Amino acid sequence: MIKTNPTYINADRLTFKEYFKRVVQNDRLLYSSVWKWWKQTTLYCCVPLAIGSLLLFALILYQELPLREDPNWVLIVALTLQPFIFMLPLIWVGSYYYSFPAARKITRNLQQFISRYIPDASYITPRSLTNYTLYRAGIEFDMGYTVIPETNSKGKVLRNHECFFIVVYYVPQPGTELRWLDENGCMREELVDEWDAYCEGKESCKPLNLQDCAMLALFKKKELNAPHQVTDTMDQLQYLLKRFGFYALFVSMPLEERISDWLQRIDRPTPADITAISIGISQTVTGHALYLIGARHYDEAADDWACTEDFVPVQKYLDLSFDGKDGKDWQQVRKEISRIFFRYIPKRVYDNSSLFYHKIVTLRFDDGTLTRIL
Repeated sequence: MIKTNPTYINADRLTFKEYFKRVVQNDRLLYSSVWKWWKQTTLYCCVPLAIGSLLLFALILYQELPLREDPNWVLIVALTLQPFIFMLPLIWVGSYYYSFPAARKITRNLQQFISRYIPDASYITPRSLTNYTLYRAGIEFDMGYTVIPETNSKGKVLRNHECFFIVVYYVPQPGTELRWLDENGCMREELVDEWDAYCEGKESCKPLNLQDCAMLALFKKKELNAPHQVTDTMDQLQYLLKRFGFYALFVSMPLEERISDWLQRIDRPTPADITAISIGISQTVTGHALYLIGARHYDEAADDWACTEDFVPVQKYLDLSFDGKDGKDWQQVRKEISRIFFRYIPKRVYDNSSLFYHKIVTLRFDDGTLTRIL
């Protein structure tokens, strides 16, 4: 996910060293309760304050003892406690503000941005305090809040701009990687040139920026006016995916939901001469992707027919990026994919508005074995 500014992290279990490392990096700390915030902030901040007090105490003694035979210990102790008296309340106030009120403000900003400018978004999922994922028009977007500094020629920060960003992560369709990407997976100049040529002069393309494996739209909060401003740019992102032959990667949407949604989006009548549908899995630069094609001829004795692309839906591929973080291995994922297709497709075989109406349907995994569903 895109790193935001400021960066918020969970601080409930930070060690003493990690705590101050994050503070020095200007990260914002989040706590699950006010009690945990007060306990950890007080405990960790009292250590440097105590060291400061001891140094101040030693300095005062060094100056006072040669001058007086009977030092004023009450005054010395009072002066020694100055770091606690003045600094600790300021630390409490600042830490509490950034951990709670400021954090809630960012959440409200994000929610208001989505409800006002992306009213047709679905599957809205908070990923962190500054990042959400949402689903629109068959694509999962990463969106968030960040602060971007404006600097002069000398690098001095003139002002900070509150911004919202929307990102779609992409990968070339299998077999087309080398057209747009080099051997290291970085963009070729041809991709950048064609991107610039298309976006030139288009108002809805002004917020767009192309990066390796990501298309990003950046909106300054103070410059957001028309409600359709954001959705117009998101429509451009959707079109550019299609224009370059990319398909969108998924970040958080559950596997069953993304497959079911993909099937519903492509489940439209096919040409009358298409007799068989092949659903398979391709190896991609990010893992695997589902694909669906149709063929005019079916041969039970040979599997070559399943490579014929007599029919290709508009959204041919579906990202299956999978890293096992939810505890599933690839065999479990295969079983889940099979279960989804065996449950969905038989319900549609007798509907003349369906892609699968009176069709032979097969499923092929990466081991090459065809399994007939219908």
